[in-house]
Amino acid sequence: RYITLLAKEFEMKKAASAYSKAKTSNTGDIDVSKLYKYQIDDTIFKKMMRIPKGKSHGLILLLDKSGSMSNNLSGSIEQILILTSFCRKVNIPFVVYGFSNSDRSFKLDHNLKDYSGVHMGQVWSTGENELGLSPMQLREYLNSSMSNSEFSKAVKALLCLKLAYEVRLPRPKSETLSNTPLNEAIFATGYLMKEFRKKHNLELSSLIIVHDGDSDNTNRYYDYDADMGRIRATWYDTNYSNVIVQDVSNKFQYKLQSNRSKYDPLLLCALKWFEQTTSSKIFGFFLTPTAGRQIKSSSQHRYVFDDGEHYETKH
Repeated sequence: RYITLLAKEFEMKKAASAYSKAKTSNTGDIDVSKLYKYQIDDTIFKKMMRIPKGKSHGLILLLDKSGSMSNNLSGSIEQILILTSFCRKVNIPFVVYGFSNSDRSFKLDHNLKDYSGVHMGQVWSTGENELGLSPMQLREYLNSSMSNSEFSKAVKALLCLKLAYEVRLPRPKSETLSNTPLNEAIFATGYLMKEFRKKHNLELSSLIIVHDGDSDNTNRYYDYDADMGRIRATWYDTNYSNVIVQDVSNKFQYKLQSNRSKYDPLLLCALKWFEQTTSSKIFGFFLTPTAGRQIKSSSQHRYVFDDGEHYETKH
C-alpha cells in the first residue's frame, strides 16, 4: 500500500508538471460549429493541446557490503526493496549492485573451488602511471529487466537475507562482508552507467550510494622501476607532492589536495569524474550509528570540492 501511494503521488506530480508545460495552438482546420460567428470572432479554427513528453529517468543503486554495515543492512535492504518496487511500478529503469572486496564471495560467484587464499585476482589494469586500485566486485541483485517471477524470487531471497541480519542467523558464504572499496566501485559503476543510459535511452540518470563510511585508502600508482626492470606500485602523499589524476579519453583532470578536506581526496576525484563523464547526479545516504551522541557528531557529513561545490549525504 505504501508503494502504491508513492506511485500515485509520483504520477500526479508528473501529470501536473506536464500539464503546466502544455501549449495550445491552432491546427489550421476550421471548426464548423464556430462558422456562424466568423464576422465577429476570428478564432474559428480547431485548437490542439500539445503536452510535452516527460524526460526518461533511470537509477543505479550501490549498497556498501563492508563489515561495519552489519547492523545497517537489514534497514538498507528494506529501503532498497521499497525504492526498486516503486521504480518497477512507475516504469523507471534501475539496477542494484552490492560492492565489496570479499575474496570468498568473489571466488564463489566465479565458481572457483579454492577460496582459502586472500587474493581476488587482478581486476584492474596495472600499466605505467595508472592508479593502483584494489580488487573489487559488484554483485548484481535486482534490475528492471527481470520478469515478474524472477523479480519475485530475487525479492524473496533479499527478504531472507534481511531477516538473517535482523535476528543474527547464519548467512550464505557468498554474502561475506569485507572492507569499503568505494573509490573502485564508483569508477567501475561509471562505465556501467554509460551502458545503462544507452540501453534505456535515458535523459536523466542518478547514482544512489548507501554506505556508512568513507572509502579505503587508494594512494598508490604503478611506476616503472629501472633498477628492478619492471613496473611496481609506488605510494604517493598529496601533502608533499602534486598528484594529478587524468582521464584523457574523457578530457578529465583533477588535482588531489588532502589539505582541503578531511576526506580521501581520491573519493572527491571519483565523484567529480563520475558526474562529468556520465552526466549523472549522485545521491549519498550516509548511515550513522544509533547512539544519539554519534548521530549528532555526524549530522553535517559533506565532501567539499576545490571549487566550492559539495557532495552532501543524507542519513
